Amino acid sequence: MISDYYEVEVPQYVILGSNILEERLKEINILKEIKTALIITGPTKTREYGEIVKNILTDMNIKVFIYSLSNFLEKTQYRYIDEIKSILNTASQNSVRIILGVAGGKVFDIVKVCSKFLSIPYISIPTTASHDGISSPVISYPIFEVISSKIPLKSSRVRPPVAILADTAIVSRSDKRLLYAGCGDLVAKFTAVLDWRLAHKRVGEKFNEYAAALSVLGFKIIKNRRKIISLATEKSYRIVLKALIAVGVAAGFVSSSRPLSGSEHIFSHTLEMLSYKYGFKPALHGEQCGVGTIIMTYLHGKNWRLIKSILKEIGAPTNANELGIEEKYLVEALTISRKTRPERYTILNERNMSYEEARKILCKVEVI
Repeated sequence: MISDYYEVEVPQYVILGSNILEERLKEINILKEIKTALIITGPTKTREYGEIVKNILTDMNIKVFIYSLSNFLEKTQYRYIDEIKSILNTASQNSVRIILGVAGGKVFDIVKVCSKFLSIPYISIPTTASHDGISSPVISYPIFEVISSKIPLKSSRVRPPVAILADTAIVSRSDKRLLYAGCGDLVAKFTAVLDWRLAHKRVGEKFNEYAAALSVLGFKIIKNRRKIISLATEKSYRIVLKALIAVGVAAGFVSSSRPLSGSEHIFSHTLEMLSYKYGFKPALHGEQCGVGTIIMTYLHGKNWRLIKSILKEIGAPTNANELGIEEKYLVEALTISRKTRPERYTILNERNMSYEEARKILCKVEVI
């Protein structure tokens, strides 16, 4: 008798196509049972798409509330606590039964937090292809750290979206820089899995071959399709969206971000934290992860030049100047990254790096 119990939770619907929003949204069964919904959008163009979704739901006789997050995401790490409390208050007072995230980037982390607190499902309707948060069942580390220090939140794990509806006609209108950032987040799976294998070898961390293979597939798609992706056509967005959705599902195999996030993400998280400390503007999450992957591939003794060439061919940043971040902050980030998330064993744990050593490494891989 096999005693090992294994369960994987995945979205009920994954719908991807062009000009499908209205037709396919109405086909999602859970919405046929819902009387009240909340839409969360970003502060800019996504608000317009949120209004489109609101009109569709209203036609389905669903009472809809819409909340557009402000520009807090680039200003302070704490400001959005009040926004979360406001959303939770609105949802509780109006018996909201489902949340629809119509956005990109970090807004989905707020959607996940609210879904978890309210114990209600959420639907992911991405407007960009900038990172795997559109599908992964985890709250990003920096946002979780801030929120859990102010609001009781025991774990960064959440349930996956009940549905993902990605309309490429909408997503392909977003800035191509966001597309290339999504590529950086996918290239990052290369070192994320290397770190996971290292942790399995060094500290006996449980390793899942299926989740690892699915995550690495995201990297391989970018590697093999980079010329098409660099054109930033609707087909390019479709390729990247499919890969982002797939790797997000990989996290569901282990109920953890381990297949998706390793030393390269820790480096990016550290940069973000330093941006709050020093007041500089960070680059996009996926952009920083891409550059982090170049560095960590070198530390793993693998072909960092290949990673750099992939990112360069796509049009993603490969150095400090292209990130728009002063060199000294990247050096400091690499120096202290091993302290950012000590419970997650990665290649960063293999050495206690000095500032000068970090600078030499960044020079070696042509990041500075």
